[in-house]
Amino acid sequence: MNKQVIKERIEEYLTGNYDIEVVDIRFGSMAGKILVQILVDKTGGITLDDLSEINRNLSREMDAWDTGPDAFVLEVSSAGVERPLTKLEHFARFRDRKAKIELHAPLEGNRRRYVGAIRDVQGDVIVLHCDAGDIKIPFSRIKKANLVFEFS
Repeated sequence: MNKQVIKERIEEYLTGNYDIEVVDIRFGSMAGKILVQILVDKTGGITLDDLSEINRNLSREMDAWDTGPDAFVLEVSSAGVERPLTKLEHFARFRDRKAKIELHAPLEGNRRRYVGAIRDVQGDVIVLHCDAGDIKIPFSRIKKANLVFEFS
């Protein structure tokens, strides 16, 4: 089973059985097994009890898949206050919030990292207000993005 299929099955299971948002699913390796890291969130915040239940039930579900015994190491955690922004909808949802964006390659000159307030989402372009003014960043150019926590 390839990683894309695993990702789709996990997302389908979680959204079909829980009132949560799957923020990101990442893969790695640990002791010769596939490490599956899942970041989740929900309205009002996710609790430790929620995470334990999701981990326990998803682990049982994945064990039933045709992948062999103990093929996965599963980690389910909260997306946190500096949550990743992995979808265009995330940028729209967190408009006016501060974000840090790293690009695959520079947009202008040699700058690949920007920090600023998300001003708008126009189609597949994020408008970020930073020290250089408003920058238009195509979503496809983003390598990594996350919210930046600010003390009030």
